[in-house]
Amino acid sequence: RINFCHSTTFNYFIYAMSIKSKFCFKTATCMTRYMKLVFVVGLMFSIPAKGFSPSVRSAPMLRKTSGLGLQNTSNSSTRRPVPVRLAMSAGQGAALNIAAEKVKLDSIGEYRVVATLVMNLCLNLYGSTKSQSNDSKVDNILGLIFTVFCISSIISGAYTSIVFTLLPLYSRTALGFGKVGHSKYLAFFEATKEFRVQGFRSFLLSTFSFLISFLLSMFLRLQGRPRYIATMLTGIGVGVAGSKIKEVLNIATSIIFIR
Repeated sequence: RINFCHSTTFNYFIYAMSIKSKFCFKTATCMTRYMKLVFVVGLMFSIPAKGFSPSVRSAPMLRKTSGLGLQNTSNSSTRRPVPVRLAMSAGQGAALNIAAEKVKLDSIGEYRVVATLVMNLCLNLYGSTKSQSNDSKVDNILGLIFTVFCISSIISGAYTSIVFTLLPLYSRTALGFGKVGHSKYLAFFEATKEFRVQGFRSFLLSTFSFLISFLLSMFLRLQGRPRYIATMLTGIGVGVAGSKIKEVLNIATSIIFIR
């Protein structure tokens, strides 16, 4: 292209235009310099860079890897494959059922509701029951036992409420990250298994401690013969309720949670 600018034909063409007048000659000279500058700049931007071939420039190709999803083959030595296949607890390569996992988290959160209710009932019961007496040593001993069971119910209920609030909260947070969060959710759910067991045992401790505290409260509130009658009836009710709760737990263990 530069040789074309300096060729004899191009110069004769410019000379033929400039012979009409001096003004036309100056105009033609300026046009020649401008055209040469345009050609030079155009050549500079049109020359390919060293080692670059426009015909092979394309998007990086993807290939499948064994169990890991897609990997960039253009720079496979520096980039790690993106894991998209997760190892599920039910089996390798199974898809994560988000709906089922959310139902499971909702069922775990129900422990929090019941534990909070029992804890509040125990707080009200402890505040409305006189646990110490100046006349009866038996009332003082039973009042001390009553206080111990109330403290046990309140502390274990608070622990259950906090644990079963944090676990579903963080589990839903992990699921909110999409496919990347599925592996995080499974890892978190497996790592917090011990806390779920402790929270369930704390839930049972809070419930039975409240029942015993309610039985002792009936004895401390009343005087004379009604105290023994009310305590006996309350004891029967607490025993029946405790046995039924244990029966429900055994059925759930043998049918739902059996492996």
